[in-house]
Amino acid sequence: MTSLVVAGAGMALVAAALATVLLALRRPLAATLIELCGEPHRGRLWNRVARVALVAGTLLVVLLGSWLSTSLEAGTPPLLGVMALLRWGLTGLLLSLGVVSAAVVQYTLRLGRHTPPEYGAGSVPPRQVGG
Repeated sequence: MTSLVVAGAGMALVAAALATVLLALRRPLAATLIELCGEPHRGRLWNRVARVALVAGTLLVVLLGSWLSTSLEAGTPPLLGVMALLRWGLTGLLLSLGVVSAAVVQYTLRLGRHTPPEYGAGSVPPRQVGG
């Protein structure tokens, strides 16, 4: 097997794991972020940002890991190369998930210390007319 086939097989497994996590988190994360943000459009924005962070973080760790390791060299057995990419992918996925979780927990704790604005009030106070 060529290193391109090994890389493709490894990345397919990483993509499957990432898709599984994204599907599992889709509704709970969206509902949590809408509740924390106070308005649906803000919750949807931060939900998309969180999903992009999960994908980008996972891919970044896979790229750095494959660059630092010898898993895609010609003499490496194909199964070990695929497993190395999967290991880097799962490491990146867990790190990215930890960062997103830490951000949500930090915002939740901060929201618990301060009274949030009334639902639908937004972040800009309404303008006083004629006063």
